[in-house]
Amino acid sequence: MNFAKHRREELEKAFAEGSVVPLNEAAEQQMGKLKPMTLVRFDYESLEPYLIWQIRQVFGDDVWVFVGEITNMPEHGVFLNHRTGQIVSGYHIDNFVEIGE
Repeated sequence: MNFAKHRREELEKAFAEGSVVPLNEAAEQQMGKLKPMTLVRFDYESLEPYLIWQIRQVFGDDVWVFVGEITNMPEHGVFLNHRTGQIVSGYHIDNFVEIGE
């Protein structure tokens, strides 16, 4: 049997049983707007004014690489400083914006 056909049959069975729920576009967007291994910057506009100085000490205006979301901490990520190699984790991914090319 063709692997793709076999896999499709397995998924259809799982959907019918309710053990797997298909994702629609809205659900995929809610899972995290950043794709792993993309270049990002911290979005200071999303912070309360009193937090900006503290957070700027960590992130500055540097470019960071979004490594991925922490599995057991939804909506929190691991970030790697593109210039220095410093790694930070546990920050909300909503506070970062992807930079264009």
